[in-house]
Amino acid sequence: MAEVIIFVITTLILGAFIMLIPKNVARQNAVVWLVATCLTVICSWVLFAGVINLMKIKVNLNSLSVMNISLSIFSAMYIAKKKKIQKYFVDWKDILALTVLAILAVMMGFRRYGMGLDVFAYAADDSARHFNYTRELAKTGCITRERYVMCLIDMVFIKCLDPFIGFLNWYRAFLLGDIFLWFMMGAMFWTGIRRFVTGKYSLFMGYGFTLMYFFGYPLMNMLYGFEYLGAGVLMINFLLWIIQKIDFHELPEWLCVFLLMIANTAVCLSYTQFAPVAFAGEILYFVLYFKKKKRFFSVYALATLLLGFAVPGVLCVSYVAPRYLEKILPIVLLAIAVLAVLVVAVVFILWFQARNAKKKISEVWKLSVEKLGNKKWLCRLFLCIGVIVAVYVGYRYVFQGIIVQFTTKDMEMLLEGSIYREPYANFLILLFPMILYVVDCIKKKQNDVILWMSACTVIFSGWLIYCILQGSIGSYYFYKMHFLFWLFLFVCAFKKVVSAEGEVRKILTTYLISVMALFFIFLTGGEQSLIERNNWLWEDNVSGKLFGVYGQNMEMIESGGNVNLEMQTIYNVVAEIVAREDTFIPYFGEELRYLREYYYHLTNQDPYMHPDDLNSKDYPSFDIREDLEERNILYLFVEKDYNGPYEEYKLAFDVMWEEFENDYGWILKLD
Repeated sequence: MAEVIIFVITTLILGAFIMLIPKNVARQNAVVWLVATCLTVICSWVLFAGVINLMKIKVNLNSLSVMNISLSIFSAMYIAKKKKIQKYFVDWKDILALTVLAILAVMMGFRRYGMGLDVFAYAADDSARHFNYTRELAKTGCITRERYVMCLIDMVFIKCLDPFIGFLNWYRAFLLGDIFLWFMMGAMFWTGIRRFVTGKYSLFMGYGFTLMYFFGYPLMNMLYGFEYLGAGVLMINFLLWIIQKIDFHELPEWLCVFLLMIANTAVCLSYTQFAPVAFAGEILYFVLYFKKKKRFFSVYALATLLLGFAVPGVLCVSYVAPRYLEKILPIVLLAIAVLAVLVVAVVFILWFQARNAKKKISEVWKLSVEKLGNKKWLCRLFLCIGVIVAVYVGYRYVFQGIIVQFTTKDMEMLLEGSIYREPYANFLILLFPMILYVVDCIKKKQNDVILWMSACTVIFSGWLIYCILQGSIGSYYFYKMHFLFWLFLFVCAFKKVVSAEGEVRKILTTYLISVMALFFIFLTGGEQSLIERNNWLWEDNVSGKLFGVYGQNMEMIESGGNVNLEMQTIYNVVAEIVAREDTFIPYFGEELRYLREYYYHLTNQDPYMHPDDLNSKDYPSFDIREDLEERNILYLFVEKDYNGPYEEYKLAFDVMWEEFENDYGWILKLD
C-alpha cells in the first residue's frame, strides 16, 4: 500500500511541475495542457521503463516513482532558474468536451463490461493475450513484449488497484485501462483541434467531429480489444500536437526535443507497424521546417535528429529486432568514435581561428555555419545524405522484424485475425473536405506534418496490399492501418471545414448537414425498417454502408463479447481454486483457439500446460480418470453443450465430485 501512495503522490507532483514549467509568455489553456501533461508523464514512463528494463532493473511502481522524483527535481530547478511559472486560463468549452467524453466512456464501459466490470467482453482474443502480458509484467517487473506501452499503463492500473481488488480481480483493472485509453483518444483529439475552435461555428463543428471520431474506430478499438492499436493512434495524435506547438513557436526548444523523444519512443513501442509512416512523415516535415528557418546546421536540428529520432529508434530496435542490434552495434560505436574525432578537430580549428581573429569561439562558429548555409550545393548534399540514411535506417531496422516476416512469407504473418473489413466506404464522406484541405496546402506551399503522415500511410497501405496479393501477409494487417488513417481524415477534414470562407463554407456546411441527416436516419434504424417492410430496397445498397463502422460497433455492443457473464462466473471460480490450491485445471470444451485463450488467461493459468489432444477427436477412449491421475490433475473444467467427445466420457464425469456448475459448464474434482 505504501508504494501505491508514494507512486500516486510523486506522479501528481511531477504533473504539477510539468504544468508549472514556463513555456510561453501568453496564457495557456489549462484543460488542454492537463491532457498533454498526462501523456507526457506516461510517455516518460515508457522511455524510462525501456531503458531500465535493458539494464535488468525491475519495472514497477517503485522504479517509476524514482523517475517521477528525478524529473520533478529537474523541473523544479528549471522553474527556480527562470524565476517564473506558466500562467493558464480555463474555458468552459474544454471542460464540457472532456466531461461529456468521460461520461460517455464510463457509460459505454459499464454497458460493455457490466456494472461491476465483471465480464471480460471483447470481440477478439487479442485482449486475453495482452492481459496475460500485463499480468506477467505486474508479477515479474520484466518487459517481455516489444509493444509494451499499454501493458505498462495497465500494469499501473493493476498495481494501484491491487490493494483494493486483489490478485483474482486484476482483469477489472485491465478493463479500466481500456476505458481510460478510449477516453484519452477522444480527449487528445479535442486537444489537437482546440486551437482551431475560435467561434460558435467552429465550436459546433468541433464537438460534432470529436463525437463522430470518438464513436468510430476508437470505440471499435475498445470493443475488439486492440489496445496496442489504440495506444499507437493516441501517441501519434500526441506527436501531432507537439509538432503543432513547434509550428507556432510556443515551447522552449529543449522541451520540444524532450517531448519529441518520449512521444516517438511511445509510438515505436505501442504499435510498431505505425512507426514507419510516423517517422517518414516527421522527417519530411522537419527537413522542410529547418530549411525554411535556415537552421539546418543548428544545435536544435542536431538535437532533434539525435534525441528526437535516434534514441526512440535504438530503443525500438532493442525491443522489436534485438538480434539486429548486435550487428549494428560495432557500426554505431565506430560512428561515435569518428564523430568524436571530428568534434575535437572542429573545436580545435575554431579555437585556432578565434585566437587569430581575437573573437569568441561562438562568434566564429556562427559565421562558419552561415557561410556553409549560403552554399546551396552543400546543403542539398547534406539533405540527400540525411534523407537516404533516415529512410534506410527506418526501413532496415525500425520495422526490421516484420519486414523479414513479410518477405520470407513467415507463416505467422499469413494468419488472418478478427477485424472489421470494410476497405474504404467509411472514409468516403470526409474524403471530400480532406482533399480540399490537401489542395489548399499545396497551393499555399504549407508544410503540414499531418499531410506528410497521411501520404506515407496511403503509400504504406498500398505496399501492404501488394504484399497481400503476393501472398506474403494476411489482409488483417492492411485493415489495421484504417485505425490510424481515421485520425488523419478527421483532423484534415475539420481544419478545412472551419477554415473555409464564403461560398465554400456554405457548400461544406450544407454537405455536412445532409450527411448528418442521413446518419440520423441510419442510427434510428429508418433504412433497416424500410428494408424489412418493403422489397424495393436491397440491403447491399443501403447508404448505411457509409457508416458501417458505427453499425458494426452497435452490433458488437448488442451481441456482447466472446465472454459472457456465465463464462466469466465459472472462470472466476476456477481462478479461486487455482490460487487457493496451487493446482492446474485443464480445459475440456470446444477446440476453438479463442475459447482456450480466454479460459486459461482469465483463470491465471499457462495455456501451454494444456494436455495435448485433451477433448479432441483424437483423444484416446480409455479411462479419462486414469489419464488425469497420471498427470497429477485433480480438477477438470467441462464445458456444456459442445460438439466434442463428451458422451464417451460421460460415465467418468458422472462419478466425479461436482465442485461448481452453471449454465456454461462444470468444475469437476476427482473423488
